[in-house]
Amino acid sequence: MATKGRSLDLLERFQLAQARAGSVPYITIIGLMVVTPTDLVQILAEMAPNIDELMRIHPILVAGIDDTDIRRPKWRPNNDNPPFETNDPMVHPIIESGVFTVQSIAQVAEAEEAEAQGFNLANGPLWRIGVYELGNQPLSSYCVALTVHHIVTDNVSHISVDFGKDQNRIVERLEALGHQIGTVHSVLHTAAVVALAAAVATGNDTFDTIGTETPKSLRSEDRNHPRIGGNYTGMVERSIPLAKLKSETIASFTKKTNSYIHSPEAESDARSRVGEFRLMPDRIIPDSWKARLTERGTSENPFRNSLMISNLGRFQGRHIPGLEKVWFCHASMPWGAAINMDVVSLNLRQPSDVSGRREARLAVMVSWLDGAIEREVIDRFCAALVRVVNLLARAGGAPNLDRHAMRARNLQDLVN
Repeated sequence: MATKGRSLDLLERFQLAQARAGSVPYITIIGLMVVTPTDLVQILAEMAPNIDELMRIHPILVAGIDDTDIRRPKWRPNNDNPPFETNDPMVHPIIESGVFTVQSIAQVAEAEEAEAQGFNLANGPLWRIGVYELGNQPLSSYCVALTVHHIVTDNVSHISVDFGKDQNRIVERLEALGHQIGTVHSVLHTAAVVALAAAVATGNDTFDTIGTETPKSLRSEDRNHPRIGGNYTGMVERSIPLAKLKSETIASFTKKTNSYIHSPEAESDARSRVGEFRLMPDRIIPDSWKARLTERGTSENPFRNSLMISNLGRFQGRHIPGLEKVWFCHASMPWGAAINMDVVSLNLRQPSDVSGRREARLAVMVSWLDGAIEREVIDRFCAALVRVVNLLARAGGAPNLDRHAMRARNLQDLVN
């Protein structure tokens, strides 16, 4: 695709804008090996020709980007004569030539984050492989880290979640369940955390923490900026140890999430994570993003989160034609997480019934990065999400006694 010098698509342009704003979107995958130094040299020597073949087959791996200062940036093919090639046979354009000693995997992530800041958008390469020796291990332990700019990622797949025949009543019932403990979004956040815990519990990997992010508007309503619109949004992060699910009820977990998302601390958190985009008209602090990058580089936990949930809110039916022009509206950042869950509720066009109630359809779109997330995990996540959301909705439509009983249930009970 890059050989034709095509224009960047919207996802790629978004990632380019993030990079030029001082917050480079990238992903790092770290593998651990226990081998002798001689075997390590042999492994790296075997990797080099395979990487060369990959660059030959996939031109985007050697491409750069032209016209980054205008609205129509495009890929510039470099496959015939990559500008980053060297005549030195001992130096590979992708594999770092030296082996650096670190004391922890966290330091590997910090070093790779620093290297990602130096990716050359104009010339490439936009990916690299670094090799590190763990100095605190008794044996010869090495980390091999693959870091890729998110402009050069796998495709993003997406599916729509079907909640069944009662989907037009789900929003109303979730609102009832969340009365005095949280908004519909906070209840859905609880359902998504439970669903992801259920999805990974049956997989081959072992996870001890789930991270979530939810968009929050960084412009205040008193400046006539809409709560549910505009592209000045930041991410509010939550880190949930899976062990905590055993001690939290639906009510306590949802209430804590809802209280934090709507707090001044959450807004400050969201502003601190979006590079120069955090410099709103009411806050001019030149070069503050540089301090943020430095802070990220020395963080004990520089890793991206696992799950994002958007907050598109509820739209009236008459607004639908205009939504075709919306590019970024409280949607999850497409590169920041492995799984994205876009949520929107639409008030249906039919008049209200005799009780004054208007039905609202719940729509959820789940997207993920191919190659990073297996489809089986997504299938398990979606199935668990449908099960948990319908369970919560049925309780929301039940008498008060049943509703309170559901709120008091332990989260781990819903995972199992």
